[in-house]
Amino acid sequence: MGSILNFQDMKQAVEARLMHMTKNHNTLFVVDVSKDQLWQTYLSSFPEGTNPIYKTRTEHDCNCCKQFVTNVGNVVTVTNGIVTSIWDIVVKDGFQHVANALSALVKSAPIKHQLLLSPSYCVFGQNNTRQLVDGKVINWNHFHANMTKYADKDFASKIGSAITTIQVFERSLTELTTESIETVLELINQNSLYRGSEFKSNLQSFKQLQSTYEQAPNKNLFLWETFKKNIDTNHSFIINVMMIRNRVIGTLLIDLSDPSNDLEQCVRKYEKTVAPENYQRPTALVTSKMIDQAREKLKQLGLENALYRRYARLSDLTVDNLLFVDKNIKPEITMDVFDVMQKEATQTQQVMKNIDTVSIDQFVQQILPTAKKVEVLFESKHQNNLVSLIAPVDTTSPKLFSWNNNFSWSYNGGVTDSIKERVKAQGGKVDGDLRISLSWFNKDDLDLHVIEPDGNEIFFGSKRSRRTHGELDVDMNAFGTLSSEAVENVIYKSRQQMIEGTYKVIVNNFNKRQTTNVGFEIEIEFDGEIHTISYDKAVKSRGDVVCCIKYDKAANKFSIHDVISKHTSFGGSSKEVWNINTAKFHRVNAVMLSPNYWDNENKGNKHFMFMIDGCRNTEGARGIYNEFLRGELKEHRKVFEIVGSKMITDESEAQLSGLGFSSTKKDEIVCRVTGAFERVIKIAI
Repeated sequence: MGSILNFQDMKQAVEARLMHMTKNHNTLFVVDVSKDQLWQTYLSSFPEGTNPIYKTRTEHDCNCCKQFVTNVGNVVTVTNGIVTSIWDIVVKDGFQHVANALSALVKSAPIKHQLLLSPSYCVFGQNNTRQLVDGKVINWNHFHANMTKYADKDFASKIGSAITTIQVFERSLTELTTESIETVLELINQNSLYRGSEFKSNLQSFKQLQSTYEQAPNKNLFLWETFKKNIDTNHSFIINVMMIRNRVIGTLLIDLSDPSNDLEQCVRKYEKTVAPENYQRPTALVTSKMIDQAREKLKQLGLENALYRRYARLSDLTVDNLLFVDKNIKPEITMDVFDVMQKEATQTQQVMKNIDTVSIDQFVQQILPTAKKVEVLFESKHQNNLVSLIAPVDTTSPKLFSWNNNFSWSYNGGVTDSIKERVKAQGGKVDGDLRISLSWFNKDDLDLHVIEPDGNEIFFGSKRSRRTHGELDVDMNAFGTLSSEAVENVIYKSRQQMIEGTYKVIVNNFNKRQTTNVGFEIEIEFDGEIHTISYDKAVKSRGDVVCCIKYDKAANKFSIHDVISKHTSFGGSSKEVWNINTAKFHRVNAVMLSPNYWDNENKGNKHFMFMIDGCRNTEGARGIYNEFLRGELKEHRKVFEIVGSKMITDESEAQLSGLGFSSTKKDEIVCRVTGAFERVIKIAI
């Protein structure tokens, strides 16, 4: 028979342990053990004879101690992966058996949630009670705990929030692949992910957590201890790192963790979420693995040297691939006497008829064969038609492109289309019968107004006309994020819905914020032509009529008149681009088809090129485009998109540059041709 135990030793040891835990830890945890299991383990762990029956129950089976054990007995701390319970004590006699049993039970269970209590229910047990029995007062000692430090009126919602945090944290650690994280970090490092730098440190922190989690012997403890380390002092870490799966960057990680998803599509989806209307990524996305695979393919095909490009020269060409060459430069071209004889034998003199407009095919077949001199009128609208012929540095390298030569071409980088492209980037419509776009270069809030013939005004306060369906679909710098490359846009989709008459275009300064980079440009597009009006002074708040656009319904045409004259340039004023002046005729050294049509290959779109004497790309040009590549390289198109942007030619005085026109795009050019006589003609392409 066992001896009666001194409960006071047990009580003092447990309460001392609990006091130490509450003093040194702001965050305690509750393990997943039921109240019944705790209480039954407590009662059943007393050695035989040490818990005698008192009246109807055993001596230690009391409601005060039960309240304590079932509400506080499952409380633990976690430090460096080590769990400590209130039962981790040293006591005399049989109570050590009880403490050991409860400690083992509690420490074997996973953490359930953070300890938070109701302010009305945070004191458990009592220090002691008194009982009068047979005229005698008996003192009973009990477990007791005042846990008001962990009381919170929002305890239920905060417990739920903590549980949700751990659930999301665990899913993030287990469902987001290491490869997806490394891919996103790589994209950020190469500046290929919009707003990616905002998430870099969070991704790096999460990557470290994931690595530690994988090695942790007790995953549950790792989750809750990470929570504990940050709950009081670094709440943003919990939101942005532990719950990264729920952040905008997390959607990208989720998509990339699915191996069936395409990298480009995943990033496009992310970019749409981050900036649905005003972001367009300019380059393709590649990873180190993709680069290595493309490099290996180039080695297999012996194409490493083919990547290096330079400007082509006339001496690189053969006469067979030219439609016309000025007689003054023929000696520069690769030809022999028999080439010259063959060319001259097939030319027959023709009498030019008095024509104003000819098709490009008529020009090539009927006019060029007898032409001695060709000049082209370089109009302002042709700036985006400027083109350079590009050759390989190593002329012996295998073919890189889908045609049987290593020549390529590169057009000017979107000069006249820049405003149009910026409108598109902001979500504006550019395909309509009439487009009026405003562009400016500081953070002022300029506003575009169009007053229609019936007096209706389209502007930021009334963006759409019910009658004409004209619409202001881009309005920038009013509030929010301000841009120094702002645009506004009014589009008329169909002239059939428009009212005949005059449309007044007005620009006013609603909110003047800066005194630098003042002025604006207006771009008006109709019938395939773009007209630009530039104003170089600060804009008044009351606004000025910039121009009027007249719509003649019977003639089915638009015209621009009453352009504001002061401080304004419009349309045909001459300026130098690529070393040649607009609004002037320039001598053509050679006329040719694009290299994909040389030697009768006829692959892809045909381009007609007028190489102009003295025309010179003043910068390096790109010589590799994905659409040029041979079939074996198409699978690596994303890598080559980057490669092409980096393999730029060196600047050179000697080059073949001029105007190019695609056969698939409606265009026109004015030529002055000298043969038996001189004639100015318009070529329709």
